[in-house]
Amino acid sequence: MAPGPWGGYRNGEIPVSAMVSVRGELFHPAAAAALQHLENQFAAQFGSEFIITSGYRPLGSPSDPPNSTGRTQWGSWNWYRKYGSPLAAIPGKSNHGWGLAADLGSGIDTAGTPQHRWIAANAPATGWVTGRVAGEPWHVEYDGSLTAPPTTEIPEGIAMSFSIVPAADKDGGIWLVPLNGGHRVRIGDPYHVELLQRLKANTGSDQMLLAEVDIALSYITAAHS
Repeated sequence: MAPGPWGGYRNGEIPVSAMVSVRGELFHPAAAAALQHLENQFAAQFGSEFIITSGYRPLGSPSDPPNSTGRTQWGSWNWYRKYGSPLAAIPGKSNHGWGLAADLGSGIDTAGTPQHRWIAANAPATGWVTGRVAGEPWHVEYDGSLTAPPTTEIPEGIAMSFSIVPAADKDGGIWLVPLNGGHRVRIGDPYHVELLQRLKANTGSDQMLLAEVDIALSYITAAHS
């Protein structure tokens, strides 16, 4: 996936339940999985994990006080309008609002350092890229369309092994129901329902990201545990 809309949500209005936390910041699930992998590689290279100073940014409101730390998009925008720096996207247009951008520290935030050069060279293999916002070496964006198709082997007959059904009892919700034993599992988020539907209908033409396949398979595994 390239940066932009996903899951039927609006920029800056994505529920926490649809995202995954990495070091206290929220991201699109596939972006989070890729960022965690990148962080592990960085730690192996430099001996410590990198600092994430900003991830998902809710939209907020025009009355938000100016805030340079990006707690809301409107706060960042009001700070930029008042002080002129750092740059900020128009509220509702930021890739932070899709959970597909991160601001990093640990030396990555300074152009020309060994840490920044390493991230620029190695991040694209995970789908994260630098250099998309001029003058912000700390800013990286997730573009899953840059990565290779997933190498996870999808078990044969997976499409026939489960159904996705609304609950018929007072519990409500959407459930994965295994068709060959096991127990039903509540699907916690509409985006995860979408991933399971894609996995079930996949004929090979839908090149799901490795992290997306893993999320879907985790429900099937849970149903048989």
